[in-house]
Amino acid sequence: MHLIELFDTGNTLRYNENIMIMELGFETFHERLYKRIDSYENDEEMKNIICALTVPIKEIHQVAIHVNINPQNYLYVSENGTMLLKLKDFGNAKLIHSDDNNESYLFEVDALDAFASFRAEYTGPEHYEQDKEISTKFDIWSLGMIIIEIHIDRLRFKQGKDSLNEQNRGVFLRELGNLYLGFERNHTGRFIVLELWLKFQKTALLVTNLLHNQRTLRLTAQGILNYLDDSCFLEELMPIKNAKDLRIFNTLNFGDFKRMVAQKMRVNRLNIWKSDHREMKSEYAQMIASLKAIIGVQQQNIESMDAQRQLFEICEKE
Repeated sequence: MHLIELFDTGNTLRYNENIMIMELGFETFHERLYKRIDSYENDEEMKNIICALTVPIKEIHQVAIHVNINPQNYLYVSENGTMLLKLKDFGNAKLIHSDDNNESYLFEVDALDAFASFRAEYTGPEHYEQDKEISTKFDIWSLGMIIIEIHIDRLRFKQGKDSLNEQNRGVFLRELGNLYLGFERNHTGRFIVLELWLKFQKTALLVTNLLHNQRTLRLTAQGILNYLDDSCFLEELMPIKNAKDLRIFNTLNFGDFKRMVAQKMRVNRLNIWKSDHREMKSEYAQMIASLKAIIGVQQQNIESMDAQRQLFEICEKE
């Protein structure tokens, strides 16, 4: 079991306060991440932590939508000499009544008020839609944002920088989420996403799925585990023959992004008044080089995927 267990509840005699007795945890995933104890240097190391984060979600989705997935709600617990990552804080969980992972549930007004205490940087975009309906895929978006957060802090560590403080981290993650949704044109965010594709190709493909603006197209928790175990195939890759057609964000593929960056380079060459012209030119050139490298590697992957398309089933979305 990867959900924090509740042993007993009651009231204090002196103050008549409600109390709960639960499993003892040692530290949250948030605390461990920002102590920079663990390294994430390749897809295999990323796979291990993503699996550890996904298993509790798979378990909670058998009965409920957690609604508040974030690094502070994962707790390391010692069990039989092993440290397990468990999910906690079920106070706002929404009970479900179907095996359909895409079945949506309407949040009542009082439940929506509870969102005020949630972390907006992990909140799925469907919460902001007019009908306020969510499904288990709400939690899947949150998982995608946690993976992005791991990647951001890894980059800062490699650059010799301290971790972002809580306020700046929240702003940064919201901007990156909006970048995937197509609401934002964030220069720094694009570099971060390109670095993800350069270093973690398998993880980058997964994140693009988890942060899809159409919730029904996101994988289930079981689908994520199967994908990481190389036992299924992402459906959106089926028609792809040219790596330029791969989506880097939900509204933009690699080919269009490369053309857009090249166009910006041409415009900046004509703008002689820009004091930072040389720096901008260098950044765009670096971005073009990264895009070429990613497209080249992904094209090789696509050409080697034909056998997989026949051998493996499509990763679970329902």
